[in-house]
Amino acid sequence: MKSTLHTKYVSENGFGMIEIIVSMFLIALLAVAFIPLLIQTLQVSVTNTTVATATQLVSDGIEGARAQGDTCATLQLWRDEVLTPTIDDRGVSLQPERTLSCPAAYPGVAEVTVTVAETGHADSLASAVSLIFVKAAV
Repeated sequence: MKSTLHTKYVSENGFGMIEIIVSMFLIALLAVAFIPLLIQTLQVSVTNTTVATATQLVSDGIEGARAQGDTCATLQLWRDEVLTPTIDDRGVSLQPERTLSCPAAYPGVAEVTVTVAETGHADSLASAVSLIFVKAAV
C-alpha cells in the first residue's frame, strides 16, 4: 500500500520579522536625513521673527516722524529723543536709530531715516527713508 504524505502548506501572508526590522531601519534613516532640514527651518524662523520685529519698529518710527508736525524743530526734538532697545519675542535686543536732514530753504522736504540693528552689531536689520514736507524751521 502506498502511503501518501500530506504536506501542509504554510501560508506566506503577512510580514516576517526581518521585513519589519528593515522597514523600521529605513524609516529611521529618513528621519535622520530630515534633522538638518528641521534645524535650518528653525534658524530661519528665528531670523524672520527678528527681521519682522525690526521692520515693525522702523514702520513705527516713520509714522512717529510723520506725526510730529510740519516744522524741522519738532522733527529735531523727535530725532533727539533717547531710544531704548526693544527686546523681541526671541530675546534679541534691537536698537533703533533716527537721522534727519532738514532742507536749506522753506517750505521744503526733510529726509528722515529710521534704522534698526541688533544691539552691539553694526549691520542693520531694517531701514527706511521717508520725505516729510516741512513749512518752516521753527
